[in-house]
Amino acid sequence: MLFKYVQIRTTDILGYTRGMMVPLSSPKKLNEFDKDENLVRGASIDGSSIGYSNIENSDLHLTPDFTSRYQLPYTDDPIGVVFSFLTKNGKPFEGDPRRVLYNAQKQILGENGEMIIKPEPEFYLLNQDGSLYDEGEYATFYPTSKAERFITKIFNDLPKIGITPVVGHHEVGSSQYEVELGYSSAIKAVDKLILFKNLVRARAAQLDLKATFMPKPFTDQPGNGLHYHVIIKKDGVNLFAPEKKSEILSDYGLHFIAGILQFAKPLSAILSPTVNSYKRLVPGFEAPTYISWGPMNRSALIRIPMTSDPEKTRFEIRSGDFSGNPYLGLAVLLHAGNYGVQKKLEPPEPITDNLYTYSLEKLQAKNIETLPNSLGDALFIVTKHTGFMRKALGDLVFEEFLTAKLREWRDYLTNVTDWEKSKYFDL
Repeated sequence: MLFKYVQIRTTDILGYTRGMMVPLSSPKKLNEFDKDENLVRGASIDGSSIGYSNIENSDLHLTPDFTSRYQLPYTDDPIGVVFSFLTKNGKPFEGDPRRVLYNAQKQILGENGEMIIKPEPEFYLLNQDGSLYDEGEYATFYPTSKAERFITKIFNDLPKIGITPVVGHHEVGSSQYEVELGYSSAIKAVDKLILFKNLVRARAAQLDLKATFMPKPFTDQPGNGLHYHVIIKKDGVNLFAPEKKSEILSDYGLHFIAGILQFAKPLSAILSPTVNSYKRLVPGFEAPTYISWGPMNRSALIRIPMTSDPEKTRFEIRSGDFSGNPYLGLAVLLHAGNYGVQKKLEPPEPITDNLYTYSLEKLQAKNIETLPNSLGDALFIVTKHTGFMRKALGDLVFEEFLTAKLREWRDYLTNVTDWEKSKYFDL
């Protein structure tokens, strides 16, 4: 297949996809993109228009990363995609979220280390007017679950963007679906995840439907999460694999999750970064609210899936959603885990019970804390951990992110909702 046009893509700090379309100097195959002089040159992009407030960061450049190139499956004419790193005056730009994750892996894991991710994104498929598309339940099929044609089309598209689909199914919410994506190294996992989100929305639109990854689009339905299954490898060896069959994690793995648990509250601002995120993180809707871990425990923040193969030993972090920037989310997870490893932190006792059945007294007796209740709470906690967050994100990303989110929180606080009017108008 020959391509005449290629999109060079990046994301802004908040996670929105940005980029430029480049016409190739002559039609080329996917594996020939790095031979095209127009594409190799990259493209300029206005940083001040994609969220960087300092005018000195307005002249940025999209420098293609040809290790991450794909075909857009949903276009009539062949269009390619290449992900990029942002540069400024020919040097890496510190505000680039993709670069933040790249630097985290290089600094913490070195040349022979790798963070490997399996994402599990959830979304709602809706009619054009925003109403529910079906009334299906968990793991139901047609005709109760009406989107089999849609899921089949997505499955057929995914290999074109380098994704091996693992499983797709109807989720607990009416019209809610999940597609588990195959394992990839962290940066490519996020590249593919961003393309997946784009693909789902595009295919939905072609079927006169809408897709939303909003954390909590409906009051009475479960929210949309973005769970990550995480493996850390060094020289091809899974560092989480236990030394004994009677154990569930190696010492490295225990230290790693202890670091994440210690920083769970400030991490929440990155993994669950919107006002709406915290309407998902409430008891009773299959979202974690308690800072805890345990084997096979879906009420815990960190779950250890059981496996008979030590090389598949992993943890699942369950609090995040797709309203933020996954490059930054994985970067802060890696830094938090590494802190636990360096300090040899020990996690608390694992929880195997359903935490939603615990009384307040029992939670207090076991010293189990909760995640922040709102974006405002999460941002306040971030200001108490600025040293860690600046190290994980870099000064520029940290400052731009915090400024943007504090503005978002203030906007929310001053916005008068229909719910308030219905409650208080006649007082």
